[in-house]
Amino acid sequence: MKDNKELYIELYSDPRFLALIKDIMRQRPVVPGHDPQKDNTEQWKATSAEQRGFDIWVTYLRVPKEATNE
Repeated sequence: MKDNKELYIELYSDPRFLALIKDIMRQRPVVPGHDPQKDNTEQWKATSAEQRGFDIWVTYLRVPKEATNE
């Protein structure tokens, strides 16, 4: 089996994979601003956790910077 470095090189050299990554990056959770009038604290915390998990995944996959900027 190839080591991860070779696999990343192979994946990111395929334009179809980069297109998929760009599509996935558009799905990154957006944390809403805190609204003390509506007390959206629980939504705010849950979305923050989703965003952090998403970012950990992106870091692990070594998503290239050009795929994260739309």
